[in-house]
Amino acid sequence: MLVEYRRKTGRGLSLPLSAEKIGQWVFDLNILWEDIPMEQDTTRLAKLDSNNRIVLNQLAKRAFDERHGLLNTTIAHEVGHRVLHVDTTKDSQMPLRDFICTSQEGRGETAYPEEKQAHMFMAYLGNNILDT
Repeated sequence: MLVEYRRKTGRGLSLPLSAEKIGQWVFDLNILWEDIPMEQDTTRLAKLDSNNRIVLNQLAKRAFDERHGLLNTTIAHEVGHRVLHVDTTKDSQMPLRDFICTSQEGRGETAYPEEKQAHMFMAYLGNNILDT
């Protein structure tokens, strides 16, 4: 990722890293805010949609504002979906479904394996990311 960032920007990265910059510059992800409907007892924070966009939930903006680091780690989680679950060898094919991430997914036994994998990616990247 760091080599690709340097190639695209002409600049090197220094620690700590910004998940937002990595998503935008390395993986050409657009990041925007939209309303994502909530379900009972669940907070939907973001999704990686089939248009190569990280959509942050405008309805959860207060949670992002109140929890230091939540925005950057959420973006890192969605970048993890892009890295781990999108087959870029097939003409930039995006996932067949949107990855809609909630505050509950990735933690329980019934969570999708993709959510756990994106959480692991976020954790490894998170050791070096900057909260922007």
